[in-house]
Amino acid sequence: MLNAHRVQLGRWRQLLKERRIWNSTGQPLRAGLLLDSPPVLYVKFNDVSWRWQIAALGERFREPGLLLVGFLWLQNVRTVRQMAEVKRLCAQHLPGWEMIILCNSEPEVALYQGTSLRAELFNQNALLDEYVYDVDPSVPKEFEAIYDGQLIRFKRHHLAYGLESLALISYKYDLNYDPSYGKKVVSDLSGSTWINNPLDPDYRTLSDREVAHQLNRARVGLCLSEEEGSMYASTQYLLCGLTVVTTRSRGGRDGMFNSTDCVYVEDRAEAVAAGVREALAWQLEPSQVRARVLERMRQHRARLIEIVQDYLQRRQAPLNYAEVFAAHFSNKLLAVRPLEELKPFPAANPVRPRL
Repeated sequence: MLNAHRVQLGRWRQLLKERRIWNSTGQPLRAGLLLDSPPVLYVKFNDVSWRWQIAALGERFREPGLLLVGFLWLQNVRTVRQMAEVKRLCAQHLPGWEMIILCNSEPEVALYQGTSLRAELFNQNALLDEYVYDVDPSVPKEFEAIYDGQLIRFKRHHLAYGLESLALISYKYDLNYDPSYGKKVVSDLSGSTWINNPLDPDYRTLSDREVAHQLNRARVGLCLSEEEGSMYASTQYLLCGLTVVTTRSRGGRDGMFNSTDCVYVEDRAEAVAAGVREALAWQLEPSQVRARVLERMRQHRARLIEIVQDYLQRRQAPLNYAEVFAAHFSNKLLAVRPLEELKPFPAANPVRPRL
């Protein structure tokens, strides 16, 4: 219970810091412009600047379009109220636009039942680039388990304290970093392998391909948070052929899981250690783990394409969005950039077909 309160306090601390920073630096937008005409925008508003961002979008776009709103964090009743306000502001600043809320899990879709808001199930992990995160048989397996996650309290690193062969990929955001927590975790896990320790003077973030390479050095991927969003790393593990050991969670990461490839454990360090031993005993074939998550991703991508195609048909736009999606795809379909730099993804001829 105490740890849960600390996690919530950390979230509020993050929001307060963001409010100061975003109000003084000119708010970039985490978004992807999927189509230019009619405009289709996939966006994740920042909690403290979405009012400003909607007004700015009204200046950027003159033609009615489709606004797809996704979320990095778990949605709740507060989110529903916020989205109702977003819809009201869209009517003011983006007249004629349609808004669809994309949810990482079924319980989040259910939050919108009985409201005037349209919500659809679409797990954002389906937008990970399957050609970046892949099984690499040439990489030796050096670690029993790996944990890829921000050095922040809700990641519950203490649940990995019982593991003898553990590697960690990590990072920290200065705006929400808790030094006391970070120093304690790094000290407590000093016997583990920190692939990139955020507290080291020579720390740097890893590229997506570097992350994929490091994941291939392990056999099991850890998911230890109780609440967050869909946790990209959880699906990155599976794409790289790792068996997953996970606690029960809210936020949608289980949307890509199945009982064949995932061991569910209780919120105790000894349970996590036992889960890793069980996962190792399964000796799953990495390529089969990957194939099963690819099928889950394929289903969600098909739903996103269907949503956009339905809109285009109602707008009588002669486009096959499945073809556009394959040509314009980029990892996560997102980029953080100022609004004036928001532009459609460049067309490309994919060497290999998408899911």
